[in-house]
Amino acid sequence: MAYRYQSPTLNTFAEVAKLYHTVKPIVSKNHKKEDDLRPIGSRGRKHERIIKVNDQKYILNDGEVDPIPFWRGYNHHNASRLPTMQEVEALAPIVWSIDDEGNEFMKVRNGSGEIAHATRYTFLENTLPQCMSFIITSGKQYVEVRSGGVPQLPLVPNSRLYPTTNYFLPKSEYFWKQASSKDDGRQLHFTKPANSKFWVIQGNTFTFSPPKKRIDKKRKADLKDAIESMWSYIGAMWTLIDVGNGGYSWNKHQENKKEMDTHYHAWLGQPSENLTHWWDWKGKGDFIAHVFQTEDHPCRVTILGMFVYDSDLVNIKLGRLTNFDEREQLSRVRNQYNRWVNKALELDYIHSEKSIVEVKGER
Repeated sequence: MAYRYQSPTLNTFAEVAKLYHTVKPIVSKNHKKEDDLRPIGSRGRKHERIIKVNDQKYILNDGEVDPIPFWRGYNHHNASRLPTMQEVEALAPIVWSIDDEGNEFMKVRNGSGEIAHATRYTFLENTLPQCMSFIITSGKQYVEVRSGGVPQLPLVPNSRLYPTTNYFLPKSEYFWKQASSKDDGRQLHFTKPANSKFWVIQGNTFTFSPPKKRIDKKRKADLKDAIESMWSYIGAMWTLIDVGNGGYSWNKHQENKKEMDTHYHAWLGQPSENLTHWWDWKGKGDFIAHVFQTEDHPCRVTILGMFVYDSDLVNIKLGRLTNFDEREQLSRVRNQYNRWVNKALELDYIHSEKSIVEVKGER
């Protein structure tokens, strides 16, 4: 059984406190009694544990930052010390507390750094209370909160009973291993008033603006003849490409990488880095332009095959695009080609960097 079905659903501070006092600490050759290692759910996932700060505050931790080095090669790599409990609390995915009046508070935090924090995502997905959800949309993470408003009517199958609000959960740039790094406050705070069943946002929220790109129109104009030459080649030759069942082929991908790397090396006149990704063209736009401009270049066939798989040509070849007539199909593929060459020839560039803006809220 998946561990998420073994994990308890915690909806109140009282349930959190009860869980802590119910769970028997793990004591083994690796863990002393003083470690107070109490798993939240499955004891096989001991890194997902509940930590008592005091009678009014608990940490629900996922092991990313923990004084117990569950993954020495990951969260403690190159660290000269273990994190302090203050750092653990600051970077924990969930900190749950209560005041003397019975008002509950929850801090929710994403991981630190731009990498994908799969451990953190899974933990939040399965540990947030029932009226909250952790969702990922367009590569961004959000906490969805259901409110106690009027149910949405009329009710339809699979509809949500109550209205919801999504709050962007930014990744932090606070790294406990770096002495100069300070807490950047990139976290969400929620409160649940005494005698209420619903959480509401408290304090600051965040908005995300993606990087804005522009096209180097002058260089694209200079390469217009090469771009049109390649388009004509695609139009004449694409039907000869074997697409199989249209699925991704690891072996074909390896062949493409080897072919492109060999010719790029020869064109560059010096050793080149291996292509490690289907579209790893960073710094290679001039070479792709060279291929476009050379009608008998061997890599034309390779690039042709790549475009076929990256466009609707593969679906047309397999008869999957029957809802468009021939003219509409051609228009779709041409638009795809225009966007495709912008990336292949590295014609797009960052005009303004992405930004995370903190929006002041009430405390």
